[in-house]
Amino acid sequence: MESSTHILVVDDEIDMVKLVSTVLIGPNNTISTAEDGTRAIEIIREQPIDLVILDMMMPGMDGLQVCREVRKRSGMPIIILSALSDENRIVQALDAGADDYLVKPFRVRELRARIRAVLRRNQPFSAEPILEVFEHANLRIDLINREVTVDGVRIHMTPTEFALLRTLTEHPNRLIPHRTLLEWVWGDSYADAHHLLHINVNRLRFKLSGMQSAEIITEPAAGYMLKLLMPPVSTLIDV
Repeated sequence: MESSTHILVVDDEIDMVKLVSTVLIGPNNTISTAEDGTRAIEIIREQPIDLVILDMMMPGMDGLQVCREVRKRSGMPIIILSALSDENRIVQALDAGADDYLVKPFRVRELRARIRAVLRRNQPFSAEPILEVFEHANLRIDLINREVTVDGVRIHMTPTEFALLRTLTEHPNRLIPHRTLLEWVWGDSYADAHHLLHINVNRLRFKLSGMQSAEIITEPAAGYMLKLLMPPVSTLIDV
């Protein structure tokens, strides 16, 4: 994990809060805790938080409500921890804006791996010469500052959604297999997590529904493609 990482652990079970906090304690981590959703929102408003680890089922404001409230103002990574493992609940959490979902009981090593993955997606990109700005019709993507606009209106993106859009943007009009997208955006351990990819693609489509002359194409049982119907305008930067 990156240095100076401030993690908020939210769970109404005190033993679980202590367990997760103990797992994450380290010289480069600051841990804050909350035992309900209302307090979690207060902390997020008061302090800069880098990651939220959030229980699904809590009295009062539950994890889904907290997710939706956070997503109104922030793209900070959110990992849901829940004893509920049915697919409908997982889909609900991801649709509410969670970046990942881990079922209790979980292995400590897996939790740490998930945290590293979501934090990595939230870090500034560094690579070979890259696109600084991608423009196509009324769609503009600032790949350095992570800003997406359609018709000049900024579209809010989670770190995962932006990483997925960036990957599709860097390979326009090219079919990218499901497994390849999962490994590039989420990491090697997510190669079979097709539900994550499907839900995030659908969220991208919804958020970018106003863009013109471009669409995210599904090739059944194969992958996805950002199909451009007009030549894009791009600006290169060397880093």
